[in-house]
Amino acid sequence: MSQPTNHIAAGGGLILRQHHRKGLQVLICYRRRYDDWSLPKGKLDPGEGILGAALREVEEETGFRCAPIAHHGKVEYTLKSGTDKVVDYWTMEPISGSFSPNDEIQRVKWLTLDDAVEALSYKHDRRLVKDVSASWAVDHPVLYLVRHAHAGDRATYEGTDDTRRPLSVRGWAQVEGITKLLHHRGITRLITSPYVRCFETLLPLSEKLGVAIEPHGALAEEASYSDVADLVDEVRGERAALCSHGNIIPAALQHLERTGTQMVDPFDCKKGSIWVATTPEGQQTQARYVPPTA
Repeated sequence: MSQPTNHIAAGGGLILRQHHRKGLQVLICYRRRYDDWSLPKGKLDPGEGILGAALREVEEETGFRCAPIAHHGKVEYTLKSGTDKVVDYWTMEPISGSFSPNDEIQRVKWLTLDDAVEALSYKHDRRLVKDVSASWAVDHPVLYLVRHAHAGDRATYEGTDDTRRPLSVRGWAQVEGITKLLHHRGITRLITSPYVRCFETLLPLSEKLGVAIEPHGALAEEASYSDVADLVDEVRGERAALCSHGNIIPAALQHLERTGTQMVDPFDCKKGSIWVATTPEGQQTQARYVPPTA
């Protein structure tokens, strides 16, 4: 599709999740002003890139902070004013936030792809959704790096074996947020440090997904950088959640950054937090930080 030289440029998103019972779903938005159901999108601010505009507009309109997965397509149409508008869309996953009615969007719905095609008001939006493969989650690998939830303090732990230190009450509250965020991601592998606090962090997610937890020495506190790097390279092509410690998660991120991943957010690694590493364009990966919920 040729792009006009004089046009309004915009970015938008197909926000997707892999519901563990209903399958792949997309978020669609109701705009009272136009009485329509559409996909979130918006114009670029001065000096802004198209992907940045897409992420910002999606968050402003839906309340969801998202990670971009892949460029999905371009839509071109003419406004009533006669001006051409070109919208670039990315598939995205929500990593935090929630919807609240606002001036732009009054309602949202999570629908299966087929139901969304029926509900959307515009042909170009319907085409974009039709172009999403049912195997989208499998086709687009994502790595979730989870620092184990709060487990009290090593110095005050009464046991003699720190590998068996369990989660605290606060930690179990953080686990609720981790499970809620990750159980609609199409995750097929759960890999953890053998330490109890890491195993417990992924336990409710394992039960919800029906995916067994795999203990792995490369995620233990005493693991070497090369062990961590080898494991990260092994699972890059999958949808996997890795749970580990405050010295290992940074090592995994360092390896990702050294091999081409862009760290979109400032570094942080609080207990109960998650880093989401995605592949938005070819082999160019990005990583975004999700702070703990409790």
